[in-house]
Amino acid sequence: MVGTARDLGDNLSINFGKLKAVLGVFKNVDDFIVESDLTNSTPDVLPVLAHEKSNLEFVSLRELASKFSDQVQSICFCGNINV
Repeated sequence: MVGTARDLGDNLSINFGKLKAVLGVFKNVDDFIVESDLTNSTPDVLPVLAHEKSNLEFVSLRELASKFSDQVQSICFCGNINV
């Protein structure tokens, strides 16, 4: 499962659990989150969540809003990140 995150800190764990429940039909699911432009607790929540879930990785891209005038462009950029 791959996703982008922006200011989801307070709900990230809850939403992550819901997504994992839906994907529970698969034997193994690895998770990768790309985050940018955070203004809430998401930078604090992601490392804790990754520590709790061995199959979760994330990358922090910091500030992208200043590089892209459109949020869709920013999301597309995040979606094309390779690790």
